[in-house]
Amino acid sequence: MRPVTCILVHLAQTTSLAEELVLKSTLCALTNIAALSNWHKEMGVALHRLYQLLDEGLWQNEGISYQSLRLLINLSCNEQMVPFLLAAQVSPISTCSVVKCQ
Repeated sequence: MRPVTCILVHLAQTTSLAEELVLKSTLCALTNIAALSNWHKEMGVALHRLYQLLDEGLWQNEGISYQSLRLLINLSCNEQMVPFLLAAQVSPISTCSVVKCQ
């Protein structure tokens, strides 16, 4: 399972927004994998990218920003991931975009 998780993390980091379906499917798969904390360490390298995807404002129809938020929520349930989530570089826009969507 580790190789699959690493490949999906790589896809999440390198897939452009133009390939929305691939990116959304990758994030959805990672969200499902992140339901268990076994593979959270492998996902730590993608935190900055996940926060960037929140900034895109693609919330409609369970879009990329929505999937990114779901994955971040799953990762935040693991106490060992919290320091990495807090240390990740986030633009101030990220918080504003999440608040606006509600």
